Amino acid sequence: GYRLTSLLELLQASFSGRPPGSDKTVAISFDDGYSDNLMAIPVFERFCFKPSIFICPGILGKLNTFAHKAGFTIPLLNPEQLAQLADSGWDIQCHGWEHRTIKNRDIRDLEHEFLRCRDWFSQNLHIDPTVICYPYGAVDHQAARVAARHFTYGLSVEHQALDIDPRFRVPRISCVDCLSRDWLMNQLNVKRISRHRIANEDN
Repeated sequence: GYRLTSLLELLQASFSGRPPGSDKTVAISFDDGYSDNLMAIPVFERFCFKPSIFICPGILGKLNTFAHKAGFTIPLLNPEQLAQLADSGWDIQCHGWEHRTIKNRDIRDLEHEFLRCRDWFSQNLHIDPTVICYPYGAVDHQAARVAARHFTYGLSVEHQALDIDPRFRVPRISCVDCLSRDWLMNQLNVKRISRHRIANEDN
């Protein structure tokens, strides 16, 4: 029995020392901002749940050419479609400007990109993004320090070096290759064990 909660609620509870009900609490998020995410609106409305979605403002309405190795292209949300998600109450957060990795980047280049993202969110969505999901799930020490000047949390899809601020190396489960309910439940249990191990190493 896992309980759904919003991403921000889960993050805030996890890093305030205030457990979000139990360690069997999960949040759901979508990366990249694909146009077919619109099909999920009625599904989540049925369960009275609002997921998070991470978008790249610089490539709205284009194709996911950053995923060319996957062998297929998918349209990304355009501004009008993104507005539909916002009107449905989805939590919209940052995934970089145009899905470039933030590892091994010049500090000034990263500062410019993050400021550009924040300005776009402020002018077009009238919100202040507090979470960045790293493109390709990758971050290094320098990028994490720059991200910390612009966001409150940084999400990855793998465990990062322990000397990076834990708020900026939050691991997630990638469900791209989710093949079954049993696979997902196993991944959730593994993450629970890993989270406790990392928390003990941080303390």
